[in-house]
Amino acid sequence: TIWRSTGIKAIKGNKRKAQARLEEIRQELQNDEPQSNILFTDYCNQWLESKKDTVREVSYREYSQKLNSVIIPYFVKKKFALSEIKVADIDKFFKEQSKSYASSSLKGLKAIISNIFNEAIRTGLLKNNPCQYAVIPKSKVIITEDKKVYTAEEIKHILTLCEGKPIHDMILITFKYGLRREEMFGLRWKDVDFTNKIIHIRNTVTVNGKFKIESETTKTSKSKRDYPIDSEMLEVLQKGMDYKNGDKVFLKQDGSEYHPDYARQAFKNLLEKNGLPDTSWHYLRHGCISYMHSENISDKDIADWVGHEDIRTTMNIYTTVDFERKKSILDSTIKLCA
Repeated sequence: TIWRSTGIKAIKGNKRKAQARLEEIRQELQNDEPQSNILFTDYCNQWLESKKDTVREVSYREYSQKLNSVIIPYFVKKKFALSEIKVADIDKFFKEQSKSYASSSLKGLKAIISNIFNEAIRTGLLKNNPCQYAVIPKSKVIITEDKKVYTAEEIKHILTLCEGKPIHDMILITFKYGLRREEMFGLRWKDVDFTNKIIHIRNTVTVNGKFKIESETTKTSKSKRDYPIDSEMLEVLQKGMDYKNGDKVFLKQDGSEYHPDYARQAFKNLLEKNGLPDTSWHYLRHGCISYMHSENISDKDIADWVGHEDIRTTMNIYTTVDFERKKSILDSTIKLCA
């Protein structure tokens, strides 16, 4: 409750003046109303607009996609003011989304919503972040089968099946260095130091919906890294220099750029044509990490090699022990019935 004096004495004949002044005060209070009464969805749009010049374009488009396709469509029906949203409301949102999205996607949504509330706290619109205490439920999305992670020996065979085709060199460099797809397509000839035999990962090309985005930066600071060029890769790169027709290492013969989805689709077609188990392009990166792990390379060195910001990502998410490795582990254990 706010108490404010009208400044008018309570004497006979001042009733009308007092009522008029009271209405003026009410209007003043309404004009001073904190912006926390803005609709949550309107504030989401304000927050998104503020990110245009402060984050990478690919990050901005990711925020935009998640806000406009998931978060805003849900909350626009609720018509919540920014200050009205409680922990229970966020919990209900995640419960509903858990029917359609995997846990990793739910965590991404929570990060965005939490950032929005943190910005409101920073600017004095709110005192607490209700998303901070929200609980992400177990996702109801069922993953029916694991993706195939190809071993080094299997990759050697796959490379023989696509010798002379553009996808050959893409598979080779991705598996050898554990590159992300956007790093591979972003690789420029100026990033290749033939004199010192070093590849510099500095540029990325990504796609978000209909938009192709090139950025002279990487996913994280750790992703900016250098690789030695061995004899095998040197031969591939020197061969590529013979028909160099642009600034990128991987270009079509006419000099135009590949769509970032080309590698995924060409790889999928190659596997299907040869009756091999389907997998995603990104699992070539997983295969690189798994191979290094099987060679007893430390998690720290693997994380540095593939550009992981957090070593736990390497340890908890990507490391896949292939079946042959499991057999060797079993052979090394104590024989209980010997």
